[in-house]
Amino acid sequence: TVENEKTVFTIKKTDANTGAPLANATFAIYSTSNTLLEERTTDENGEIVFVGYPENGYYAVEKKAPEGYVLDQNTKHFFVVRTNAPKTLTIENEPLKVKLHKVDAETGLSLSNAEYQLYVLKDGSYIKANNILYKTDLNGTFTVSSGLKAGEKYCFIESKAPDGFYTDATPIYFVLSEDGQAFIDETYTSEITDNTLLAKDVRTYFTIVKKDFTTGEAIPGVTFEIKDSQGNVVR
Repeated sequence: TVENEKTVFTIKKTDANTGAPLANATFAIYSTSNTLLEERTTDENGEIVFVGYPENGYYAVEKKAPEGYVLDQNTKHFFVVRTNAPKTLTIENEPLKVKLHKVDAETGLSLSNAEYQLYVLKDGSYIKANNILYKTDLNGTFTVSSGLKAGEKYCFIESKAPDGFYTDATPIYFVLSEDGQAFIDETYTSEITDNTLLAKDVRTYFTIVKKDFTTGEAIPGVTFEIKDSQGNVVR
């Protein structure tokens, strides 16, 4: 009979980019009168199944995001429970991410082909967070959107500068909060805007001075041809 039927409702948590199910997301369930009913955590299938709730409206608020994902605790996800009408509410999580933008220190123009590695603070020392080599694109940027954890201290270190620029091995530090915002610890000196770290490289340069062999005096008006190691004229 209808009286013996139980209501069934499912909340499913997924990766916003891949659609993969996400375990260990914790939600608080409230009545529409804002009474907290319970807190539940998604299983290995990214699901919380509610059985036997009275027919009514409810809403869910995320209290804890899966590791590596942005916590969205300001959104109320409303749903209605009805007998003989099982439904699924899919809620997406954005991964924690940070972008680096490499520019010419003098002109501010974007620089491609700068290579970086990511380091994380462990036991008082920064070690490689992974074996990935991050490389700036034509816009002078790259984005890291996997493997990051809220509250961990990270830094990027340049391993190879674009051609014609000095490699700057100064660490570029950052931390990510639970809500996905990148910020700088009070002891850090990195520049960051809208989760984008700014990195600057200085152009390489050298000076040629032509001197009189006998007097040591500089000789003006001498023209030089600059070639690379293969003998190609570069300037």
